[in-house]
Amino acid sequence: IEYVRTVMEMYTHVQDGHGFIAHPLVRLIRGIPQGTFSPPPFRMRIIENQLLITDIINDSLTGALGIKKGDIIIGKDGINAIKDINDKRKYFSASNYDAQSGYITNNYLTIAAGSLIQLKLKDASGKIKIVQLPFLKRTDKDNQKRTEFNEKGNDKPVMYFITKDIGYVNLGALIPAHVDSMF
Repeated sequence: IEYVRTVMEMYTHVQDGHGFIAHPLVRLIRGIPQGTFSPPPFRMRIIENQLLITDIINDSLTGALGIKKGDIIIGKDGINAIKDINDKRKYFSASNYDAQSGYITNNYLTIAAGSLIQLKLKDASGKIKIVQLPFLKRTDKDNQKRTEFNEKGNDKPVMYFITKDIGYVNLGALIPAHVDSMF
């Protein structure tokens, strides 16, 4: 296992390598469950060094758990989420920091069959809440939402507010004429 870790760490220093390490231990080292697993019922991004819920996929589950768009994920199973993600960076190769963050967060809350993940969240008012996120078999509706997102990409405006205090700008689609309107 140490050999695979070392190779993974070494490969992250190859900038924009467009390659991957294929070994049975890679998923284990990255903290991704083996076998049957389920992604979380929401999307998240690292914004201003916080893990922010940016989109809801399964609104019936998130609604029942009190999870909302704009909530900040502070911890996972008693571990600080941002510290945990930063610790995993040495095992994820990417062309830049944002791409690497995306790779890590795409798998960060993947849940193994029969498991629960405990999340510590902070809502828009600053209230802290603890929720138990269960493994759920994806529904056809969930699969359709994920497929649509993957096929058409991000169809959101170039600039929008995630919460009343946090905005998002898609720098890949930003043109000079948009810049003045941001301020």
